[in-house]
Amino acid sequence: MAEKSFQYQASIDFHTHLPLSPIVSFTPEIAKLPDINDFLKALNDAHVTEAVLLCGPKKEAMRDENENLARRVHSLQRRFKLMAWLNPKYDSAADLQDLVKENDFHGLKLHPVFDKYKLSDPIVKPLIEKAIKLEVPIMIHSGWGPEGSVQDIGKLAEEYPDGTFVCCHMKEEYGLNERFSHIEMAAHNTNVYLESSYIPHPRRLAEAVEILGAERILFGSDYPWGAQNIAWEKTKVTAAQISYDDKKKILAENAKELLKL
Repeated sequence: MAEKSFQYQASIDFHTHLPLSPIVSFTPEIAKLPDINDFLKALNDAHVTEAVLLCGPKKEAMRDENENLARRVHSLQRRFKLMAWLNPKYDSAADLQDLVKENDFHGLKLHPVFDKYKLSDPIVKPLIEKAIKLEVPIMIHSGWGPEGSVQDIGKLAEEYPDGTFVCCHMKEEYGLNERFSHIEMAAHNTNVYLESSYIPHPRRLAEAVEILGAERILFGSDYPWGAQNIAWEKTKVTAAQISYDDKKKILAENAKELLKL
């Protein structure tokens, strides 16, 4: 299928946000809260039929923010698969269990950079162990600071081989996560998926497929902070020199399998 026509392939965006509270630490243009209608238009323009959705950050317990998000998009629950962004400094394994069992959340999200902790800190263990017991994936932010090292994600994946981890972003940074850091980490840990937002070029995606195969790569945009134009982010997959079947896996099939849809 030609790249232009593949852009119309129904897809799942594995990384989006709908923040409900002002984000004071971000620059004004990034901190602006997105409108739900603009969000839906961005998804529709990119032919994204479903999206993994997270709340925005708060410098405190996150459970309420997650519950508010679930109420906000309840009428659109077929469109969105919710992930619980929790802060291990404040939120407990019981919070995760309640969100998964009572509010139909599909997994856990950790952001060690924004929430300022190390993945090696013992406070992280109860949430990781509960996610594994619940058999839900664990999304972990990478990049933008030493707490976002992909090597730390790899160490956690090694410590918990029964867990299923998603390394959020494929951003390359000198001295932190460099050109092959994400790919090499995932190559050594078969329980890690890579989410594609911030990948610099379709060629890099093709390199990841060549080394890992397509089965553990997920299309993601990090809307609204990564790509306000989700369709543009999608072109990094559709323009990559990989097979038709590999594009289908990255754009939707891998996410369906991971989320048990």
